[in-house]
Amino acid sequence: MTEKLNEQLERVERASHAGKFGLYVGVTLAVLGVLLAFSAAMVGRERTEQIAAMVDQTKASMKHNGLSMKYRLLVAQLRQIHAQEIDPENYKKWDAESKKLASSIANADLAKVVRIVRLENAKTLDAEVPPESDVIKFAALAKAVKEQQKAAGRWVESFEGLVETHWIASEQLERAQVASEIGIVLASIALLLTSRYAWYGSMFLGLVSMAILLVTFVHTSIKENKAEAVITEARARYDDLAEKNQADMSDDDLIRDVGRDILPAINP
Repeated sequence: MTEKLNEQLERVERASHAGKFGLYVGVTLAVLGVLLAFSAAMVGRERTEQIAAMVDQTKASMKHNGLSMKYRLLVAQLRQIHAQEIDPENYKKWDAESKKLASSIANADLAKVVRIVRLENAKTLDAEVPPESDVIKFAALAKAVKEQQKAAGRWVESFEGLVETHWIASEQLERAQVASEIGIVLASIALLLTSRYAWYGSMFLGLVSMAILLVTFVHTSIKENKAEAVITEARARYDDLAEKNQADMSDDDLIRDVGRDILPAINP
C-alpha cells in the first residue's frame, strides 16, 4: 500500500513539473513571437528608409546630370566664341601695317576710299567679334556652373553612407528574425517532447535575437546621424552655390541692356 502511494505521489510530482515546464515554454514562445514581430517590423522600416534614401539620391543625380549637360553646352559655346576671337598680336601687326600704307597714299580721293574700307572692316569686326565683357561673363558663367556641378556630385555621393547603413541594418535585422524563428521551432519541439535542452536552445536564440536587435539599433543610429549630417552639409553647399549663381547671373541686366540698345538700320 505504501509503495503504491509513493508511485502515485511521484506521478503527481512529475505532472506538476511538466505543467510548470509547459508554462515556461509558453512564456518563451510569447517572447520569441514578440521578437519575431519586432524584427520583421524593423526590417520593413530599414528597407523603406533605404528606398527613400535611394529616391533622394536619384533626385540629386538628376540635378547633377542636368548641370553636367548645361556645362558641356556652355563649354561648346565658349569654344566657338574663342575660335571667333582675333589674335591680339596679329591684329596689332596688321593694323599698324594697314595704317602705315593708308598714311602713305598721297591721292586724297584714294585715301578716302581706303578710309571707307577700314571703317567697313571695323564695323564687320564689331558685329562678329563679341565684346570682351560678354566673353568674360560667359566664362564666369561656365565656371560657376562647373562649381555647382561638382557640389551636386558631392551631394549625390553623400547618400552612399546612408544607403549602405540601412542596407547593413536590414541584413542584421533579418538575422535576428531568423534566430527568433528557429527559437520558436525549438520551443515548440521542447513543448511537444518535454525537452529542456530544446528549451535552453530556444532561450539562447532569443537572447541572440535580442542582442542583434540592440547592437543593430545603436550602431545604425550612430551611423545614420553621421550620414544625414554629411548629406545636410553637401545639400547646403549645393543650395548656397545655386542661390549665389542665381543672384550673380540674373538675366535682368542682359534684358535691360538689350532693350536699351537701338540697332542701326541698314540702308545702303
